[in-house]
Parts: sequence; structure tokens; C-alpha cells
Amino acid sequence: MDDKQLDKKLKKLRSSMDGIPSRTDKKLILSEIQSGKKRWNTSNLIIYAGSVACLLLLSLLLIQSGTFSFNNADDGFLLSSEDEEVVLLEYGSIGIVKQDFGNNYLFSSTSHNLIIENNVRGMSENAQPAVLEYHLGIRNNWGETIGSIKDFSPETNSYKNGVKVHLEPRKSLIEVMDEVLGYNLFERPVFYDGLPVIPSIRGGVYSLSFEIESDREYENSSPFLAESQRKRLLEEAGEVDVVLTIKDKEIARMYLNETEMLHIAPISDEGGYNEKE
Repeated sequence: MDDKQLDKKLKKLRSSMDGIPSRTDKKLILSEIQSGKKRWNTSNLIIYAGSVACLLLLSLLLIQSGTFSFNNADDGFLLSSEDEEVVLLEYGSIGIVKQDFGNNYLFSSTSHNLIIENNVRGMSENAQPAVLEYHLGIRNNWGETIGSIKDFSPETNSYKNGVKVHLEPRKSLIEVMDEVLGYNLFERPVFYDGLPVIPSIRGGVYSLSFEIESDREYENSSPFLAESQRKRLLEEAGEVDVVLTIKDKEIARMYLNETEMLHIAPISDEGGYNEKE
């Protein structure tokens, strides 16, 4: 082999070795790889932490805005949102009974509260007005006490944020009341009993009575309907909506006739259901 051929082979060998990294080059390459991994891990950690912070901030904003199923009342307790089912009407009972108030006393209402009035419209001392009465058992499904006993008002005998229950008759019952009584019975309850709060443990019981009256301007006028009229009224008495409100805000509406445990007391000769002679 002459010198020229040897030089060509040596050049070819050197050129092929140029692509192979030296030990120093290998250390630099490994260092770059590891620093790249560290930068990648740090970036991922920052992104993850930022995502968590954004989610927490969004949750707080939702709760504060009231779109997270809750609304704030004036004294700080929580109200349910309008689409949340917070209570259940567990049972109801309806009947027409005689109330012996005696001594010329009659229960009437102002803002659905119990008041005693004396010498009402010339009633006789033995007057026993008949009333259509409702007893309602309401269960709290929300897990929080509903209502409040704060801020009692002596003027209205009510609580600022207390639960109130009232009944709204449906069309068929309104028609029967017009036929039998000539007026809307539910515009003037004579007795209301119920707490301004519904505890989450045991629920609440509410009683409402409505006087069935005829012309009472004279002492000898009968406060009772005929038996057929009372039966007619009882047949439609379940056609009401039980409405719960706090500060005039409706929080629940339940149809009484859909209650599984609904008892309507029959007209009989016992318990004051019979027609007065």
C-alpha cells in the first residue's frame, strides 16, 4: 500500500469518528437531559398548582353568588334555592268540628296569628262555631334548620325570618266554596299553630282552622252548614296547596291530595261532626 492510499484511509477513518461524542461531550449531553427533566417537572407542578387554585377560587365565587344551591338571608342563615326540594309533606288530616270557645270568645286572625276577641258580632254565650281544620306534618329534607327565631316583632306577633305556612285552594275547591259559603274560606283563618322553624331532626306540625260561618248578626243564627253542605266541602278540602314562606319568599309548595298519609274525618254523629238541630 503506497502513502497516498494510506492517507485516504486515515482521512476516512477520522471523518467517521467525528460523529462519535467524546467523554466530555457525553457528560454535557447527560447534563442537558437532566436539566430538561427538572424544568419539565417544575413546569408541571406550577400548572397543577395553578389549576387547583383556580378550582378553589371558582367554588368560592359560586357559593358567594348563591348559585351553589344556597342564598343568604338577612341574619346570615341559609335559604334553599328555588329548585331544591327541602321539605316533604308527610301526612295531613282534615275535618269539620265544633269549637266550644265559650264566654263569647272567638279566635280570629291577624297575619295568621292567634288573637282572642270578645263579643264578636252578637254571638250567644253558647256559640260553638264549626271550623274546617287541617293538621299537617312536614319533614325537613334539607339537613339544616329551616327558618329562624331571631327578630321577633310584637306588632305582628311573628319572626322576621320565621317559617309561615298557608293554604291556597285550587279551582275545584274555590268553586265549591262559592257554591256553599259564598266566599273564600282561606282568606280568614281563625286559628294558626306552628313553630317559626322546622328542625332537621323531627320536622314540624302545623294546624290551621277556618270558620264555617253563616249570617252571625243575630244570636239565634246557626253557625253550622247543613250536613250535605259539609260533606260537599270535605270532598274537595284536599284540593289545596300547602305553601311555606320565609319573608314572603316561597320555599316550598306541596299538593295536599298527593300526600300518601291523608285522612279526611267523615261526617258522623260523634265528635261534633253532626248537624246542629
